[in-house]
This record gives sequence, C-alpha cells and structure tokens, in this order.
Amino acid sequence: MKTDFFAIIWGLAIFLSMVGWGWAMIFALRLKNWPGLGVKAAFGLAFSAIFGGLMNLFGLISQTTIFAFLGLGGILLLAFIIFSFNRVRAGIIDFFRDIKKDKVFALLTVGIVLLFVFQYAVALFTPFNGGDDYQAYFVYPTKMLQTGSMGGDPFSDRRLTSSLGGESFLDTFVLAVLPHDYLHLIDRGSA
Repeated sequence: MKTDFFAIIWGLAIFLSMVGWGWAMIFALRLKNWPGLGVKAAFGLAFSAIFGGLMNLFGLISQTTIFAFLGLGGILLLAFIIFSFNRVRAGIIDFFRDIKKDKVFALLTVGIVLLFVFQYAVALFTPFNGGDDYQAYFVYPTKMLQTGSMGGDPFSDRRLTSSLGGESFLDTFVLAVLPHDYLHLIDRGSA
C-alpha cells in the first residue's frame, strides 16, 4: 500500500517536472501565446526523449542523473511560476470565474478531471499482459540505469528500430525509484 501511494506521488512529480521542462522549451522557442498545462507537459516529454537519447549515446544515465534531471525540471517549473506569477494568477482566477459563471463548463471540468484520475489509476494498477513482449521493455531502461546506456547490439532488430532510446529513458523516470510493476506510469499515465 505504501508503494502504491508513493507511485501516485512520484507520477505527479514526474508530470510537474515535464511541465517545467516544457515551459523552458516554450520560453526558449519564444512562443508568444503560452499553451496549457498538457501541451507544456508534452513539450517536456518530447525534450526529455531527445535529451535522454543523447545521454544514452554518451552513457551518462544513472539514478543520480535521473533525479537531477527531474529535480531541475521541478526547479524550472517553480522559477517560471515565480517569473510569471501575475499571468498564472490571472489564469487561475479566470478559470474559477468561468466555472462559477457556467455550470456546463463546471460539469465538463469535473468530468475531465474524473477521466484523468481514472486513466491515472488504470496506468498504475493494471498488471502486465504476460503473453505480450513487455519483458523486452523492462530490459532497456533497467540496463540504462545499471550501465549508463542501452549499449550497442547491431544484431537486435528491436534495438535498431528503437533509435537512441528516448522512450526507454522516459521509463527510467519510473524505475529510478519504483519496481517494474509500475512501468505503465509513463506509457499509459501520460497518454
């Protein structure tokens, strides 16, 4: 039960770190209109997959670097909230004003939040299909954490098609602190 609760908290921490990295990418691209939270998280995931591929290429992946990467994403999120406090506060005030004013919008918002919570719970607590090839997905992020990279294997078709290992790097976010049972957290939890 303690692990399940920690998995819920850790998944939210990963999400917030991805929002921080996404916000940094949006700021670096100098976009005028800042997109919502989900798009920021998507930008963060895309950046993380690219950055993780480069870290894999140079053999720099470890539990320490994963913590540093996610921690820096959290720090970036806090910095951008402080940097744009008035804009964030105005957005929150407008959101709650819209909920008070429009009951249909309020019901839709509650429905979307409930769908998100359901999807998140399914991602955390769905067991792996033993007949599928999930065991192949366990190997690469585990090897990354143990050796620093996926390593070279020119005779592995799966390795050749998985490129630099960006997706496996994203899976290391979960495996850095949780057992393999929670590997769904990135794939299903962020979909």
